[in-house]
Amino acid sequence: MVDTQVGDSRNGVEKSLTLTSLSEAQARLLDLDIPQEDLQGILDGLQEQAKLKIMYIVGVMRELEAQYDATDAEIKRLQGRMTTRQGRIAWLRQYLQANMESLGIDRVESPVATVWLQRNPPSVEVVDEAAVPREWFRATIVTLLSEIPEALLPAIKSTVIDAKAILELHKAGTGLPPGVKVVQDKRHLRIK
Repeated sequence: MVDTQVGDSRNGVEKSLTLTSLSEAQARLLDLDIPQEDLQGILDGLQEQAKLKIMYIVGVMRELEAQYDATDAEIKRLQGRMTTRQGRIAWLRQYLQANMESLGIDRVESPVATVWLQRNPPSVEVVDEAAVPREWFRATIVTLLSEIPEALLPAIKSTVIDAKAILELHKAGTGLPPGVKVVQDKRHLRIK
């Protein structure tokens, strides 16, 4: 009879063969000159060990799947907490800014933090879109590149005013196109 256990010389503990070793042992047995009835018993023993190993591996896989599912659920739970905290931070930031503005407080300094209200950079506010000349609009086109020359106008999906170019005009001091104004009356909260 072929021994399907192998000794572990490091600590004297018996260790079962791996599935690969069992498969290799079965292939080697078929090449040996062993009587048929003995060979069948040995092969049956190897098959039973292989079946036990397969079921053990399935058990390990199910445990890993359960750990994966638990980890996934924990990630989702933590992402929910993170989203909640982001919302609270945004609300507190808005709360601070609104109350600092209503109280007329522009800056607070302490050893922990410095909080101040800062003017936003200039931005363009469209007061009458119909009055803005076409040269100040950008078009978004949804089409194949090969279709652009022939089908340009029907392909225009939407347009937006080129506020960046208008701000450049404002900075250069060359005036503004009709229908827009530059505003700088908005502020945002800064914390350092």
